[in-house]
Amino acid sequence: LKLLIGVSGDQDDLLEEELEKLDLKNITEKRSFCAQKDLTNYYSSLNLFLFASESESESLGLVGLEAMACGTFCICSNNSGIATYATDKDNCLMFEKGNIEQLAETIEEAALISDDERKQIVQNGLKTAAKYDRKVISEEFIRFFDTLLN
Repeated sequence: LKLLIGVSGDQDDLLEEELEKLDLKNITEKRSFCAQKDLTNYYSSLNLFLFASESESESLGLVGLEAMACGTFCICSNNSGIATYATDKDNCLMFEKGNIEQLAETIEEAALISDDERKQIVQNGLKTAAKYDRKVISEEFIRFFDTLLN
């Protein structure tokens, strides 16, 4: 088991304390910054991407879409913008924002899921991410503004 944690913010010290307390420091790699060009490599190297955002300002949750676009199996909280594209047991597994017990159950569920079901969820994630492709969104914006102007 290896944990890769993308972290930045005012709770970094708290994370360090928890990793120490849980004896997880030796299996944890933390990244506070990742160059855009390297993101695909990171997402693709993961067996599971956990997006446990509790932020009320999570307008879309781009990192979840990025992970899906890389074919990475995702677990997502049902938080604000994330819930606009993430669907439990369709393109990811979901848990209630802030519910640690349910998160643990969802991680266990992910570990026990069949290969076929896992592949189907990943495929559905790829389809979801494709809807947010730059070209698709640009065309939608153009159609939207054409409708307003005409």
